[in-house]
Amino acid sequence: MIDTPSLTVPHPRLHERAFVLRPLAEICPDWIHPVAGSAIATLAKTVDYTGVHQLPS
Repeated sequence: MIDTPSLTVPHPRLHERAFVLRPLAEICPDWIHPVAGSAIATLAKTVDYTGVHQLPS
């Protein structure tokens, strides 16, 4: 965790952002968000994905 006046990692609202959670859940679903205290896969199930689309590879 990084918390300086100019940078906070993880972002304090990461757990609310579908565009971050979807790809993060693909690469590390079991990672526990240090602030929310839940696994990324769990958090990814709680957000609204309206408007979030995967780009073709």
